[in-house]
Amino acid sequence: MITASPSLLSPDEVLQRLRTRAPEPGMVLPDYGGFGTCNVSQLILKNFGLANRCPDVLAPLLDRKYKRVILLIMDALGWNQIQSWVEDLPSLRRMYERSAAVPLTVTFPSTTTVALTAIYTGLTPVEHTITGHYVYMRELGAVMDVLRFSPSGDPRREVYAERGMDVHELFPMTTLFEPLKEAGLEGLSITRGIFTNTALGWLHHVGADVVGYLTGADMLVHLRNALKRSRREGVIAVYWDVVDMLAHEYGPFSDSVRAAVDQIFYSFEREILNSLTPAERAETVLLITADHGQCDSHPEEAVLLSEEPKLRDLLMLPPTGQSRAAYLYAHQAEAEALGAELERYADRFHVRSSQDALQSGLFGPPEHANRIRHRVGDYVTIGRNGAQLLGPEIARHQLSIVGRHGSLTENEMLVPLIALPLDGW
Repeated sequence: MITASPSLLSPDEVLQRLRTRAPEPGMVLPDYGGFGTCNVSQLILKNFGLANRCPDVLAPLLDRKYKRVILLIMDALGWNQIQSWVEDLPSLRRMYERSAAVPLTVTFPSTTTVALTAIYTGLTPVEHTITGHYVYMRELGAVMDVLRFSPSGDPRREVYAERGMDVHELFPMTTLFEPLKEAGLEGLSITRGIFTNTALGWLHHVGADVVGYLTGADMLVHLRNALKRSRREGVIAVYWDVVDMLAHEYGPFSDSVRAAVDQIFYSFEREILNSLTPAERAETVLLITADHGQCDSHPEEAVLLSEEPKLRDLLMLPPTGQSRAAYLYAHQAEAEALGAELERYADRFHVRSSQDALQSGLFGPPEHANRIRHRVGDYVTIGRNGAQLLGPEIARHQLSIVGRHGSLTENEMLVPLIALPLDGW
């Protein structure tokens, strides 16, 4: 890595700081007020002199003011994966050696609907109010599949939009792009085409011009064309999701994921860094981060409600959230009994009352806790190692997904923030 500002902590110093606050060995808590992914957008706003709450510890990552910021969000690329492969992947190594880099924590839960929203908005979960993949919405009297914006279990997309529900009213938030637009700066978001006209896309891209791509190849061509076409000040955000798909299928440290990471960094070097002229690279910085990492999750570690009738009978609803960070709603007057029953699974889950989790800042500043208290149940089960909690509709032979995320393990919670000044390439 390049020598960063002396006021920027080294990666080892950041890791030491984060681990001192860990609830138990092998886990880390979100560092919302410091080295957290919700502050990447705050760092960008600070670069352009706009209102921000960028923490002092993160500000030195940018050595000067830049006119253009490329924000590359690599879904599920964790800090530990980068560290495992950086010496063996030449393009990644060349970019890393010319960069300043630190590990960041993601949100809790460490899942896309929550964590990606935090990057696009600069907000913590209690502020943007999305608490998981499946969320009990008191406003609707139902559990929502947030990714599809549909009732849980309904395979169709945007069913609630068809019924006249406004996603912005259910999840009010402001994106990174809105203050940029108000200031007359460019905001461009390049994302997979199938995500452009979805409820989550409607939330994430307010204020931006949006370009959809089919594969990583045309994604990079769209980025290169945008950089060559305009010298306007502003931000180009690029979202790439291949690591997440492959890690779910083969595991986060699999050869398939390593090959995909090698491929994208090689292609980025060839199609972007080596294709731009010095004038096109001038006063431009590339920021690389991720929404979360992943861990290996083995079927024998799972707790299935289909096999646990006593636990199932204490619940008013099937678990919401996601399997490695499940929210449990007790039957009326059964909260104490549910808490006692959960003690049986102490080897699998770090269990907390949801009220305690909210007040401790697990989801963000406690003063905003009332905004989401109905969306996190009575208890939250946080998976140890690869443990997960799944609803009564799931049988053990159906557990085919290898990589999972949502919990507080370091592989899930730690992601990179890499700053590469392009004029130094």
